[in-house]
Amino acid sequence: MEADLAALPPLMLTYLRCSGVVGRLHVRNTHVRFSAQMRSSATSPWMTSTANEYAFFDPPGRLFAIQASRDGIPFDVLHEYIDSAATFRVRIAGIFPMVNLSGPVMTNHETVTVMNDNLAFAPAAVLDLPFTFVPTGEHTVRATFRNVGFTVSATLTFDAAGDLVGFRSSDRSHGREGGPAD
Repeated sequence: MEADLAALPPLMLTYLRCSGVVGRLHVRNTHVRFSAQMRSSATSPWMTSTANEYAFFDPPGRLFAIQASRDGIPFDVLHEYIDSAATFRVRIAGIFPMVNLSGPVMTNHETVTVMNDNLAFAPAAVLDLPFTFVPTGEHTVRATFRNVGFTVSATLTFDAAGDLVGFRSSDRSHGREGGPAD
């Protein structure tokens, strides 16, 4: 693994060491499960939700399923990033389609999400995936991720201890507000 680390800028090297990935087996997949309060915009009501994310790294892929409810109405949400395409679907009560998005814009947006999730949930995966890193400041690195014909970038910010504390990309907008993704 030390040879894998040689080409990394110091901030990324410190982050991987702080994350405890140095000297461990390479990551092949992950499963993250969590509960959260979510909303679709800054003015929407909060929804209680549970989510499961499955990520795969050879080739990169992601399945992200959310079960949520608002005012007693259940919603099922599914993000898929498989092969060279991404989709986003929402169903009311698991039956009635509410959202069904796909295409190059959706795949580009999901490529940013895959990039972010790899850095946050499985930092060791960056050693095997098509990432490049360029230092841009004392606590910042410009990360670039290439997959299935899409290239996305983000500025990563690290605190003094070496922990990743910020991810900002202009390659995905918030669908409703149009601002950059955090």
